[in-house]
Amino acid sequence: MDIGKIFKGVRFSRILVLVLLMVLIDSRVSKGEEIKQFSFSDVLRMAADQGLAVLRAENVIAERENSLRQSKGAFHPSLSAGLSTGKSIAFPDGYSSPAQGSANLNMNYSLSASSFSSHMAAQHNLQSATASLEQTRDEMMFEAAQKYIAVISAQAAIGVQKADLESQIQQLEQINAFYNHGRKAISDVLQQKTVVSETQSRLLRAQYEFENKKMELLTFLGLPLANAVQFKDSEIWKIAKEFSNIDSSIIKKPDDIEIHEITAQKNTLAATQKNLDAAKRAWWPSLDFSASISDNIIFSDIGSGNYGANARIGVSVSIPILDKSQRSSRITSAEISLNSAHLRLEELERNIRLSEQKARLNFSLAQKQTEVVSTRLQSAKQSLDAIQERYAVGAATLTEVSAVNTQYLNARVADIDARLQIVSSYINILHENGVIADIVDKYSKLPEEETEK
Repeated sequence: MDIGKIFKGVRFSRILVLVLLMVLIDSRVSKGEEIKQFSFSDVLRMAADQGLAVLRAENVIAERENSLRQSKGAFHPSLSAGLSTGKSIAFPDGYSSPAQGSANLNMNYSLSASSFSSHMAAQHNLQSATASLEQTRDEMMFEAAQKYIAVISAQAAIGVQKADLESQIQQLEQINAFYNHGRKAISDVLQQKTVVSETQSRLLRAQYEFENKKMELLTFLGLPLANAVQFKDSEIWKIAKEFSNIDSSIIKKPDDIEIHEITAQKNTLAATQKNLDAAKRAWWPSLDFSASISDNIIFSDIGSGNYGANARIGVSVSIPILDKSQRSSRITSAEISLNSAHLRLEELERNIRLSEQKARLNFSLAQKQTEVVSTRLQSAKQSLDAIQERYAVGAATLTEVSAVNTQYLNARVADIDARLQIVSSYINILHENGVIADIVDKYSKLPEEETEK
């Protein structure tokens, strides 16, 4: 077997991949295709402004605003005007009345005690929808953050596999040189070539995982999948470094800020209370006021006549008498809804307290895990260096080198995952405190840093 051909074949494959990448990049540039770059804060901002759930929440606000305008209309009088004319049709030998024309103007105004409660309920419903919109923005930013972290994790995994591929190719070159000098057997060359192929396979899987996560993020943001995009990770690693040794107790919301979900539920509770008040006030009398003015003109063969304008003013008071069962049913239904709103508010407060404590626990665990993994990574690197030196002098086998290298790769991936878990836990704490939007302003103007390898 010609080892020179094997070795040259590996180097040729490496050169071919680089050439293909250069051709692809050159074709994109020649076509004028712009490669868009997205930072962490860019993605959060797009999620908060363009998410489908945000657009649906804005539609709910529009509906509530329209309901509020309708409730205001209950306090305005209605005014109508009309013109009419007519003439009877005479049968043979019959009498035909003269033609007549009339004009009228009517105004009606109705007022009930329940109208005030219904109007205030509409106001609270609008405030609830507004708070729900902000909560939806927070939820969209949180989900976008998790998807972005998954993309960065996959992107970092590609960097690890590329570095390992470079290392394995250099190892193959070294083994081939040893073989040419009679220091290594042909089996070592073939075994290392297999390792190179396996590393290439892992790199392809890492690239596939990255493309998969990237498509999920682009779809979530409503961006075309065909876009050429790059993801800047400087903000992510800045957060991981900044909060690696910080006590999570310092991460909290200002006292004057309330979680949007709680605000929305409190307004829903207030609206439900006003609906109950409206149901109870349906027992109260309602007042109706009406005014009208009309003028009739008669046209006949002997001339026309105006009988003068007529005006009428009326006031009426309506008292419900025979609908007691219906009103009682509405009150009971409103009381049940009010009790459910109270229970929902209490449930939300409990769940938010629990979620926040769990987020802080995860944050603390991620910090400790980072320390452990850092020690593990350092030990694995030292072990790899030592086993490679032993292999060079014939004191270790290539199988032992591969096993230690696998441990080193696993340690690198674990180190990346641990640091990203700090970022994820930190963002979760911000989310549970209702201040996740602060991260956009805090990290959007960071200087670019070197991509994590």
